[in-house]
Amino acid sequence: MVSINLSKFPFDINQETNYYCIPAGILSILKYYDDEIKITQDELFKLMSPDISFGAVKKLTFKDFTFDIKYPETNCFTKQCFSNWFKIIKDEIDQSKPVAISFRLDSRNVHTKVAVAYDTSNLWLFDPAPFTQRPVQYSFQDAEKEFAKQDRCGDMIIVNYHG
Repeated sequence: MVSINLSKFPFDINQETNYYCIPAGILSILKYYDDEIKITQDELFKLMSPDISFGAVKKLTFKDFTFDIKYPETNCFTKQCFSNWFKIIKDEIDQSKPVAISFRLDSRNVHTKVAVAYDTSNLWLFDPAPFTQRPVQYSFQDAEKEFAKQDRCGDMIIVNYHG
């Protein structure tokens, strides 16, 4: 298994409201890099645009961190597009960088989880929903099926740490 430094990752962060999965995911990434960071999920939420959609994170900057969104290839839900999508995630994890990923539940609702590891057939995801304080296995086969459902899993928050 290839992973970020799992002993540093704050698996004890839970989203504080039913729509704070993005701030909770971002907070877990911030604390992975610097466990002394003092910001609440509510403060992070207010730094994002008033639109609570995943795109609200675009160009979010906090201290020495910039967050950006990588989108899957437009209208491309083939095996090759899935491979390209997964390669970005693997490349980030290979550099010990967690990656937040959106999982579209329907046309209006998104849930964010953080990819922290992968092996030959699975991604390992941290879900900030309460009571999931360890990485959960997500098979590539399931991920590819979700991806093929046209944008059920896709957008990624990539962090750049400039400290």
